[in-house]
Amino acid sequence: MAITDKIALLNFDEKEEKKVREKFIATLSLISEEEMKERLDFLRSRNVILTKAKEVRILAVPIDELIKKFSILDEIHETDLYVSDPITLSLNVIDIYKRIKYCIQNNIEYKWEVEENNA
Repeated sequence: MAITDKIALLNFDEKEEKKVREKFIATLSLISEEEMKERLDFLRSRNVILTKAKEVRILAVPIDELIKKFSILDEIHETDLYVSDPITLSLNVIDIYKRIKYCIQNNIEYKWEVEENNA
Protein backbone atom coordinates (compact mmCIF):
# COMPACT_ATOMS: atom_id res chain seq x y z
CA MET A 1 0.00 0.00 0.00
CA ALA A 2 1.32 3.41 -0.91
CA ILE A 3 1.70 6.17 1.66
CA THR A 4 -1.05 8.13 -0.10
CA ASP A 5 -3.43 5.21 0.46
CA LYS A 6 -2.52 5.11 4.15
CA ILE A 7 -3.12 8.85 4.45
CA ALA A 8 -6.52 8.37 2.81
CA LEU A 9 -7.44 5.85 5.54
CA LEU A 10 -7.11 8.62 8.11
CA ASN A 11 -9.95 10.70 6.62
CA PHE A 12 -8.23 13.96 7.53
CA ASP A 13 -9.08 17.31 6.02
CA GLU A 14 -6.66 18.82 3.48
CA LYS A 15 -4.79 20.91 6.07
CA GLU A 16 -4.12 17.93 8.37
CA GLU A 17 -3.16 15.71 5.42
CA LYS A 18 -0.53 18.25 4.44
CA LYS A 19 0.88 18.20 7.99
CA VAL A 20 1.01 14.39 7.91
CA ARG A 21 2.98 14.51 4.65
CA GLU A 22 5.37 17.13 6.04
CA LYS A 23 5.97 15.83 9.56
CA PHE A 24 4.62 12.33 10.20
CA ILE A 25 5.25 10.40 6.99
CA ALA A 26 7.93 8.31 8.75
CA THR A 27 5.36 6.87 11.14
CA LEU A 28 3.17 5.73 8.26
CA SER A 29 6.14 4.21 6.45
CA LEU A 30 7.05 2.14 9.53
CA ILE A 31 3.74 0.30 9.74
CA SER A 32 2.06 -2.03 7.27
CA GLU A 33 -1.43 -1.55 5.88
CA GLU A 34 -2.72 -4.41 8.05
CA GLU A 35 -1.19 -2.96 11.21
CA MET A 36 -2.61 0.45 10.44
CA LYS A 37 -6.10 -0.90 9.79
CA GLU A 38 -5.96 -3.06 12.92
CA ARG A 39 -4.94 -0.12 15.11
CA LEU A 40 -7.46 2.27 13.57
CA ASP A 41 -10.25 -0.31 13.98
CA PHE A 42 -9.30 -0.88 17.61
CA LEU A 43 -9.18 2.85 18.33
CA ARG A 44 -12.55 3.40 16.65
CA SER A 45 -14.04 0.53 18.68
CA ARG A 46 -12.97 2.48 21.79
CA ASN A 47 -14.42 5.77 20.39
CA VAL A 48 -10.98 7.25 19.71
CA ILE A 49 -11.01 9.17 16.45
CA LEU A 50 -7.83 10.69 15.09
CA THR A 51 -8.47 14.22 13.84
CA LYS A 52 -5.05 15.88 14.00
CA ALA A 53 -1.82 15.09 12.19
CA LYS A 54 0.18 14.85 15.42
CA GLU A 55 -2.07 11.99 16.55
CA VAL A 56 -0.67 9.80 13.76
CA ARG A 57 2.23 9.05 16.13
CA ILE A 58 0.04 6.71 18.14
CA LEU A 59 -0.26 4.41 15.13
CA ALA A 60 3.35 3.40 15.81
CA VAL A 61 2.29 1.96 19.18
CA PRO A 62 1.85 -1.84 18.87
CA ILE A 63 -1.75 -3.07 19.16
CA ASP A 64 -1.04 -5.16 22.27
CA GLU A 65 0.34 -2.08 23.99
CA LEU A 66 -2.73 -0.04 23.01
CA ILE A 67 -4.95 -2.74 24.48
CA LYS A 68 -2.87 -2.76 27.68
CA LYS A 69 -3.08 1.02 28.01
CA PHE A 70 -6.85 0.92 27.75
CA SER A 71 -7.02 -1.95 30.22
CA ILE A 72 -4.99 -0.08 32.84
CA LEU A 73 -7.06 3.11 32.70
CA ASP A 74 -10.25 1.09 32.46
CA GLU A 75 -9.53 -0.15 36.01
CA ILE A 76 -10.20 3.37 37.27
CA HIS A 77 -12.83 4.17 34.62
CA GLU A 78 -10.74 6.87 32.96
CA THR A 79 -10.41 5.72 29.35
CA ASP A 80 -12.26 8.89 28.32
CA LEU A 81 -8.88 10.57 28.57
CA TYR A 82 -7.88 8.75 25.39
CA VAL A 83 -11.10 9.74 23.66
CA SER A 84 -10.71 13.41 24.50
CA ASP A 85 -6.94 13.52 23.86
CA PRO A 86 -5.72 10.58 21.72
CA ILE A 87 -2.10 11.74 21.86
CA THR A 88 -1.99 10.56 25.48
CA LEU A 89 -1.84 7.02 24.07
CA SER A 90 1.80 7.74 23.26
CA LEU A 91 2.57 8.56 26.91
CA ASN A 92 3.49 6.24 29.77
CA VAL A 93 0.19 4.85 31.04
CA ILE A 94 1.62 3.94 34.45
CA ASP A 95 2.54 7.59 35.08
CA ILE A 96 -0.94 8.70 34.02
CA TYR A 97 -2.51 6.03 36.23
CA LYS A 98 -0.45 7.11 39.25
CA ARG A 99 -1.33 10.77 38.76
CA ILE A 100 -5.03 10.07 38.45
CA LYS A 101 -5.00 7.74 41.48
CA TYR A 102 -3.19 10.41 43.50
CA CYS A 103 -5.83 12.97 42.56
CA ILE A 104 -8.65 10.56 43.40
CA GLN A 105 -7.11 9.60 46.75
CA ASN A 106 -6.50 13.23 47.71
CA ASN A 107 -9.81 14.52 46.41
CA ILE A 108 -8.10 16.78 43.86
CA GLU A 109 -10.05 17.83 40.81
CA TYR A 110 -8.21 16.71 37.70
CA LYS A 111 -10.83 17.16 35.01
CA TRP A 112 -13.84 19.30 34.39
CA GLU A 113 -17.01 19.14 32.39
CA VAL A 114 -17.14 21.09 29.16
CA GLU A 115 -20.29 23.17 29.01
CA GLU A 116 -22.30 22.81 25.85
CA ASN A 117 -23.38 26.00 24.16
CA ASN A 118 -27.09 25.71 23.42
CA ALA A 119 -27.29 29.05 21.62
